[in-house]
Amino acid sequence: MFMRRPLRRFAVICGVFFVITLLTYFYATRGTMDMKILQERVHQFNKDFAEKLRVPVEVDVPHNIVEQKELKCDPQVHASRADIETGPLYDNIPFKNEAGGVWKQGFNISYSPSDWNNKKLEVLVLPHSHQDPGWLMTLNEYFEKSTHRGLDATVDFLGKNSFARFIYAEVAYLDRWWKDLSPSVRTLFTKLVRDGQWEIATGGWVVHDEALTHYGAAISQLIEGQHWMLDNLGVVPNVSWAIDVFGHSTTATYILRKAGIKNALIHRVHYEVKKALAKKQNLEFIWRQSWDSSGETEVFVHLTPFFSYDIPHTCGPDPSICCQFDFIRNVLGCPWGVLPTMITPSNVQARAEVLVDQYRKKAKLFSNGDVLLVPLGDDFRYLTLAEWDFQVSNYQMLMDHINSKASYNMHIRFGTLSEYFDLVHSRSKLKEFSTFIGDFYTYADLDDDFWSGYYTSHASFKSMARFVEAEVRNADILFSIASHWSAAAHKFTLLAGLYDKLTVARRNLALFQHHDALPGTAKSHVMADYHVKLDEAIRCAQNVSAVSVAFLLGYESPEVCSALGLEASTGTSSVLISANPIWGTNSTPELFTLTLERLEDTKTLYLFNSLPRARDHVLRLRVNITRLLWDVKLQVKQPQTISISVQLENGITPLSVQLEPWDIFRKPGALGPLFHLSAGPIHLEPLEVVRVTLKPVSKASQSPAVIVVKPTLYRFVELPSSVAMFYAQEAADSLVPKLKSNLMELTFDRETGFSQAVLNKGTGESHKLAISIEMMKATSEPTRAGAYIGASFATKEPLAREPLSMRVLRGSLTEEVTTYYPQVKHTLRIHKLNAPGNLAVEVENIANLTDVQASVELVMVIQTGIQNTKGIFFTDSNCYQMIQRKYYAKIRQWGNIYPMTCAAYIEDGQHRVTLLSGQSVGVLAGENPGEIKVWLDRKVLSDDHRGLNEPLINVKPSRSVFSILVERMSQPVEALRGGVAFVPSLTAEAHYVQSDLTFPAAQFLTNFDPSRLVVNRQLMESTGLPCDCDLVTLKTFFSKSERYNGLSSVPGSQLGVILHRTVHACGATYLCDSACDCSPQDESSIRWSLAFPQLIPKMAVRTPVTLIPDKSTSASPDLNIVIPRMEMEGFLLVPSKT
Repeated sequence: MFMRRPLRRFAVICGVFFVITLLTYFYATRGTMDMKILQERVHQFNKDFAEKLRVPVEVDVPHNIVEQKELKCDPQVHASRADIETGPLYDNIPFKNEAGGVWKQGFNISYSPSDWNNKKLEVLVLPHSHQDPGWLMTLNEYFEKSTHRGLDATVDFLGKNSFARFIYAEVAYLDRWWKDLSPSVRTLFTKLVRDGQWEIATGGWVVHDEALTHYGAAISQLIEGQHWMLDNLGVVPNVSWAIDVFGHSTTATYILRKAGIKNALIHRVHYEVKKALAKKQNLEFIWRQSWDSSGETEVFVHLTPFFSYDIPHTCGPDPSICCQFDFIRNVLGCPWGVLPTMITPSNVQARAEVLVDQYRKKAKLFSNGDVLLVPLGDDFRYLTLAEWDFQVSNYQMLMDHINSKASYNMHIRFGTLSEYFDLVHSRSKLKEFSTFIGDFYTYADLDDDFWSGYYTSHASFKSMARFVEAEVRNADILFSIASHWSAAAHKFTLLAGLYDKLTVARRNLALFQHHDALPGTAKSHVMADYHVKLDEAIRCAQNVSAVSVAFLLGYESPEVCSALGLEASTGTSSVLISANPIWGTNSTPELFTLTLERLEDTKTLYLFNSLPRARDHVLRLRVNITRLLWDVKLQVKQPQTISISVQLENGITPLSVQLEPWDIFRKPGALGPLFHLSAGPIHLEPLEVVRVTLKPVSKASQSPAVIVVKPTLYRFVELPSSVAMFYAQEAADSLVPKLKSNLMELTFDRETGFSQAVLNKGTGESHKLAISIEMMKATSEPTRAGAYIGASFATKEPLAREPLSMRVLRGSLTEEVTTYYPQVKHTLRIHKLNAPGNLAVEVENIANLTDVQASVELVMVIQTGIQNTKGIFFTDSNCYQMIQRKYYAKIRQWGNIYPMTCAAYIEDGQHRVTLLSGQSVGVLAGENPGEIKVWLDRKVLSDDHRGLNEPLINVKPSRSVFSILVERMSQPVEALRGGVAFVPSLTAEAHYVQSDLTFPAAQFLTNFDPSRLVVNRQLMESTGLPCDCDLVTLKTFFSKSERYNGLSSVPGSQLGVILHRTVHACGATYLCDSACDCSPQDESSIRWSLAFPQLIPKMAVRTPVTLIPDKSTSASPDLNIVIPRMEMEGFLLVPSKT
């Protein structure tokens, strides 16, 4: 425990008195004394005295440090301007849902046939089949029942009809189908794709969700899909097709451009936004990023105008007419009551007149040189040759008739999306289209049905997905470094077998980025199937990481190499195993359990820092010492006090150990005692692997004991006798409602356990930080809410009606209070390390709505003193950038909820409150000044009629973790045209906290003689990357494509890296030491050979972020890597000999 200031003051007074007494003694007894000797003795006394008062973990922070420390800030990036921006666009839309005639959500469209006298209307009809890799069925169920038949029929039909076209987007299904194809069908399919008849758009493993995905995971699934296409088909896509994604993200569009895709089609955008854009013929626009003033990030976008992507809503504004031209509905039926009429020579003219009218009306919504795209498909269509024949034969008769009549001034044919964009660009110049900055959230398809519910549906999966992302990233980085470690290149065969496991992990994670998986909008048994695949991804990734680390630590040892060889052949983990948290079948993670059986047990662990910057880590494990206590009792006659020692290999650096009981959280009947161990700080250099040892220590005592930090329990009715000794129990009125460190002091309510205020000891400022959790109950009348759609609320149900049990822990590393509500276990925690990742208030919630028999939404409300009186707040876009939002009273409350993947903040002229998240959630702010609401979990007893046909009731307990920073802003945000003058961004401290939250250090336990492994391994130079540069990933792959000729590293393999250069806002908590300082130059240059001198590759070749070089890419590498601010770049790493 650290000394309080009055005690220190008393100690100093005593010290001064002692010195005076000492001087008096010397003068009285010796008369005179050599002053030099006296000064040396006094100096030694002061040094010894100070050593006794030194606190090894915490660091005092002087008040008014703001005046003492000059904040160094990044040069800010000015926000670019566009013709259309989300903020002004929303300001001008009334959102009144006015009736629009046959196009209910639009307006009446008029035209004159003479409008096309000078130029024919060119119409391209595009057959498509949307096939979710998991929704009402699992991927395998869909494939067996429908997909494989549809793909078989399609390849057959296109092969026999060269005029036909088709677009498809799910590479996950193509991979499954390809494995069973005969060589002749593979050849035919490849020819169709290369010839442009069968277009594969985007090329992702799935069509990923754009609201909740981390940008790293989105890129990874795109890499997985496009590499499959390159390796098997020899092509990569040049267009994107996303018709079922629930809203569209600006970062997702940026990733497309960085992947080399410059044209995209999108669909699910709020119907009022579509209407506003259509009125000005702005349904096609140039989407650019907020920092881009030169057009380098631009993507040309086609937004479909109508309600759905099915045939009734794609030929024109009147669905009752368009449905008549979906000829398979002659069997299936049309909701508007008029069935399709088969085309014959006798009716072709009349039917053509009707269809031409719809095409012309739709064309008037665009200003693109008279080119019209007409998608022709729906979910799981074209599953048989009969359906292909049925649709195409009828359309071919219509096309022949229309093309033969000059009076129509129209030419119609089947065409691909690429052919459509080529036509548009041949007839219109890009500068003729409006530019757009912003995104398209929150989506509504009709009325006030805002699709904000899926931001939180199946919350446990969103937490698990973020964990898997970190594990797969670790595996990618460690496998890549191990595979290309120059000193061990000749032993690469020991690692070759890992690539299959790495591929499984990558693809299972990629599958979960699907727009019905991560959003939680699939049926319960499909979500269960996703869980199995995510758990498999964890196990595979952890195994790859463990073997790769073992190789890097022990490749010089014959014994280790022999063990790794055996491991490769048997699949067992013999050297290292992961000591990271475990999921299994659980919906929340459990810490890895370490068992100590004897006093002689010494456990050796290794820690890996996956970040390109140094950080301090706290080792966290569960420790089972049941057998150890029995062993001590049997072997040692005198009573012993048992403690756990954790130290770095040098034995010099002391680590503070916090051992606390864990038993009251365990299931009834579980054996104990079980403890939660935290140890630190453990300093880790960039990409460093460090050894620590853990062992029990005994000391003779009068009675047996285990040295633990005893939590204090309040309002616990009874405690099992087996664990009561490890706790203190006190009356509730004795509780001191404060959590303290040398950096901050958090005040909480002793009745509710909710935060009230936080004191920053660096600035001396106290800030309101009032946290509460509300259980919002839906309206009593039938609600339209469900897995997709957010709910309207009538009441706030109290979380508890009786006094609450509380647990307070005051340890050397953390202080925390946990309050046990019936539906949520709520923990507030502050850390006592002066490190970038520990400068925030941590909030952990474990929600459990399984027993709630009502439609409810669990919402965490944070109230602060921030005066954002204009309703302005900011949320992240896929963890890549921040976007300004605004609360609109004209939109229903659940329409003001936005996706938050990593961060949100509110600010005024002086301060900012930043909320950082360890999982994707929904967030709302701006409704009341200083307030942020976060949706933690939800349960809905109704279906929202969007096809799922299942209420959201099979929810599992979920864990959510947040960090909250209160920062002083040194540069007030400047308002400009209703937006901001600079691109909004996190501060450096917030960015570092978020990095630690998203990518914690990995932990490994040795199963081998540690003397055969080196103590540590520096995988990167200690200087790391520039402080504003993130390592997105390192990836190794084995491609035989000719595009990699001369660009491979280890023979047969390629190594790629993706880097992201951030911009930091000018603000700070003023609690961080030099570790938070970041003052980059205007252009940061990276010399790869200096950053990674131990790797075989020495130079870099710039590529798209998919790490697929262009056909024209030469083997002339860039010696220095230069990345502009806010940008992200991919590079292939090659040996210097190329």
